[in-house]
Amino acid sequence: MAVVNFFLNHIVFPRHAKTFDQKLVSSGWDIATPLRTSKIIVDNSTKENQQPAAASRGPRTGGAPTALTVGFSGTNDNKTLLPLNVVQNDLPGLSYTNAEVLTYLLQTRNRRYVPVQDSSGRRLTEEAFLRMLKNQGIRMLLDAGAQILELDNIALAKTWLTVDPEAEAAVFFGEDERARVIYRDGKTQPLAASPYLDNLGACVVYLDEAHTRGVDLKMPPQAVAALTLGVMQTKDHTVQAAMRLRQLAISQSVIFFAPPEVHQSILNTRREGRMGLLDSHDVINWLLEQTCSNIKQLQPLYVSQGLEFCRRRVAAQRYENSNYDAGESKTYLKVLQQPERYSLEELYAPDRKIKVSTIDSSGNAEIAGYVRRLNMIKNDIRDTGDTVQALAHQEVEQEREVAIEVETVREIKKPRHAQACSQPPLHRDTRLFAETGRLAAGSHACIQAFVALRQTAVGRRFGISDSATESQLYITQDFHQTVIPDPTNLPRDEYSRPVHWILWSPVTSTALIISDHEANALIPLLRHTSPTAAPKTHLLTYSAPITKPMVQTFDTLTFFSIPPLPTAWRAPAWLIRDLGIFAGRTYFDPETQYPAVCDALGLPYTISLSDLDQAMPFPSSTNDADAENGAFSPSPLAFLQAWLAVRRQGRDFSSTMMGEMCG
Repeated sequence: MAVVNFFLNHIVFPRHAKTFDQKLVSSGWDIATPLRTSKIIVDNSTKENQQPAAASRGPRTGGAPTALTVGFSGTNDNKTLLPLNVVQNDLPGLSYTNAEVLTYLLQTRNRRYVPVQDSSGRRLTEEAFLRMLKNQGIRMLLDAGAQILELDNIALAKTWLTVDPEAEAAVFFGEDERARVIYRDGKTQPLAASPYLDNLGACVVYLDEAHTRGVDLKMPPQAVAALTLGVMQTKDHTVQAAMRLRQLAISQSVIFFAPPEVHQSILNTRREGRMGLLDSHDVINWLLEQTCSNIKQLQPLYVSQGLEFCRRRVAAQRYENSNYDAGESKTYLKVLQQPERYSLEELYAPDRKIKVSTIDSSGNAEIAGYVRRLNMIKNDIRDTGDTVQALAHQEVEQEREVAIEVETVREIKKPRHAQACSQPPLHRDTRLFAETGRLAAGSHACIQAFVALRQTAVGRRFGISDSATESQLYITQDFHQTVIPDPTNLPRDEYSRPVHWILWSPVTSTALIISDHEANALIPLLRHTSPTAAPKTHLLTYSAPITKPMVQTFDTLTFFSIPPLPTAWRAPAWLIRDLGIFAGRTYFDPETQYPAVCDALGLPYTISLSDLDQAMPFPSSTNDADAENGAFSPSPLAFLQAWLAVRRQGRDFSSTMMGEMCG
C-alpha cells in the first residue's frame, strides 16, 4: 500500500489533480475593458493608450474610452455568446458565406456518408478504420471528431504506411506543432524541408483534431478526404475542417465517417418521412442541431462569466485608489480572487443552496444594463428547466490539465565592436582579371576561398583539408577584409560579407567573389565590352538559397549577368557546390547537388538518383572515422553546422535541407 500511495502522491496527483487555493479569473468579457478602470494598466501607459482608443470612437463608460480591440471571425454561429460589450459587425456583402460553404457539402461528390462500425455495429479499431480508408482510395484524414484515441500522431502515421503500401510517406503534426514527414524507413523531417511540400499526392496526410483549423496544405486538385464526426460536434468546427481542402467547391471532396454513437444520434435527428441512405444532408441537419444544443449548454457559463465581469468592474470603480493604498488594494484583491479548491460535497451535493451575492451597480449605467440583461437570460434558462449556479465552476466535469511552462527568452548576441577597414581603390589585378579572364600569378589581390575559410574561427576550430583548397573559387582581399584586427588578432567571423557578386571566367573556368564596391567599379567596364568578341568574364549576381524557391532562381547562376551569358551556358556543378558551402546556402537541388556535397565533404551516400524524390538519406554522423580520405574537414558535419550558424547569424536553420544534413 505504501508503494501505491507513493505513486499516487508523487506521480499521479501532482500532474492530474493539481489545484490552488485561490485563482484569478479573466474571460472574453475583459477584452474590451475601458482603460481608465483597468487595474492592470499603470497611469503612464493609460495616458499613452487613451489617445488611439479615443480615435477609434468606441463606446464610452464614465468618460473613459473603450480599449482599442479589433478581431475577425469568419463565422457568426456563436454571436449570441459574445460578451455584451463586444459587437460583431457582419459585412452585408459576406452574409451569404455561411450558406455557401454548406452548399459545398451538399454537392454530389460530397454526399457520401459511412458509419465506422463492423457488421455487429461495434466500433472499428484505428487500424481497421485505416484499412477502410485505403479500400476507398482516401489518403487524407481530417479528424475533426477526435476519433483517433489509441494512437498518437506519429504512431498513426506509421500504421497508415503499413496499411497503404503504395504511399511513399506520411504527413502529420509532431509534438513541436510543426508538420513533419515520416518515410517508410522510419526517418522523419520537417515537411518544409522535404520534397513533398508541393507534392502531397504521393503521401497519406493526417490532421488531428487540434490542427483541423488554421492549417494550409497544398493537396492535389482531385484529393478526397475523410472527415470524422464526434459527439457534440458543431457546424462551425466541421466546416473549418472541411475547408482544409481549399478547392472543395471545385474539384476536391470529403466523405463523412461517424462512429456508432454519432451514427445513432444522426438517425435520431433524421426527419420523419425521409427515406434512403444517410448522406451529407442528414449530417448537416445533425450539425445544426448540435450547434444549437451547444449554444444552449454554454449559456449558464456565459451568464456566470458575465456576472463575474460586472462584479470586477464595479470593484475596480469602487477601489480606484488600490494602486496607491495598501489596505484598499488588499480589499480589492479579495474581490478578484475566487476559490479554486472545492470539496466533493461542494461540487456534487444534491439540492445544494448557493447564496448569490448581489451586484451593486448604482452609478454605472452600462454595468447596470449588463446585469439586467444577464438576469433576464438566467430567468429564461430557469424557465426551460436548466439551472444556473452563481459560482464559476459549472464545468467541474471537464478534463483539466495544469502544464508547467518554461519561458525561454531568445537573446541576440551582438557582435563585438570593431573598426571598419578603409575602402581601397579597385586593385589592378582584379581589373586585369575582369579584362582577360586570367588571375595574375602570385597576385596578392585574391585568395582561394577555402584558404580564407581556413583562417576563420570556425576553420581554425575544425580544420579544412588541403584537398578543399584546390577549388577554382577565389575571393578578393577587399571582400575578405571587413574590419581592422584587434590586438588579440582573433578572427571576426560575425563580420563576414554575404556573397552577392561573382566574376566568372569562361577562359580559365575560374570564379572570383568580389565586394559590392568592386562590382560597382567593374560594371561600366563590363558593359562596354566589344559586342563582336566573346567576353572574357561575366559578372554574376548571387544570393545563397535560404528558401526552396531561391534554388531555381540563384543556384543556377543565371539570374542576371553582365554581359549576358550564352543561352546554352550551364554553371559547373563544382562551382555551385563550393559557392553554396562558402556562402552558407540552406537549400539545394537534391538530384545534382546532394551527391556533389557529399563528395566534397567526404561523406558516404548510398542512394540512386531515382530515389531522391522519395527520401533524402541525410548522413547523421560527425565522427572522424566516417569521413573518407580527402574529406573536406576532419569533422565535416560539425564544421558545416558551425559555419551555417555564422552565415545565418543565429537564425534557426534546423528545418532546412542543410540543417537536416547536419543532423
